[in-house]
Amino acid sequence: MDILSEIVSWVSRILGGGKPSAGNSWQDYARLSSPARPSIVASDLVDMSSYRKAQRMAQCGGIDPLEVFVAYAQDNHVYDAGGRIAPVDAEIYRHTPPDGRVNKFKQVYRHDAKLLLHKALADIVVDAAMELQTQHGWKLRLYDGLRTVDAAFLMHYNADPKWLEAGLLAKPGESAHNRGLAIDSMVVDAGGREIDMGGH
Repeated sequence: MDILSEIVSWVSRILGGGKPSAGNSWQDYARLSSPARPSIVASDLVDMSSYRKAQRMAQCGGIDPLEVFVAYAQDNHVYDAGGRIAPVDAEIYRHTPPDGRVNKFKQVYRHDAKLLLHKALADIVVDAAMELQTQHGWKLRLYDGLRTVDAAFLMHYNADPKWLEAGLLAKPGESAHNRGLAIDSMVVDAGGREIDMGGH
């Protein structure tokens, strides 16, 4: 079974009646992301660098199964020849084609931006990361979560027109990212290389 099939199978098991271990269910997530959704307040959001960190490390033998890398807060990281993220100087970055950059949209957040998610999604993400680490030795790298409407406007402005035509980027204010209910992520191996899941 390939990794994508395994992840789909794992998600299906949870959707089939399971609950993430911290108590928020997939039904909670569905309710929050529906058109008739309740308001999101600051206390609904958690910082993924520290959320359930002691639990996730304890369950994974002292290894943190999450790697937080706020991609759109960076303006100097590229994929090296081995497929790992590497910082480079401004001159090299300027001459790196967009496909080789981690951030395809230019910097839209402060360099020190935190990656925030709604608790309902955060619990699902942490549980998935622990499963990936314990079953395969992989980590879940998080690139983006809560996206302010201002940042969404900048991303839309800086986007490749082909992405907009293909519907790959929601209009500002219309994305689940604006509520902390969407995540940009990749599965990475122990060497920090992204696992090919058929897209990027």
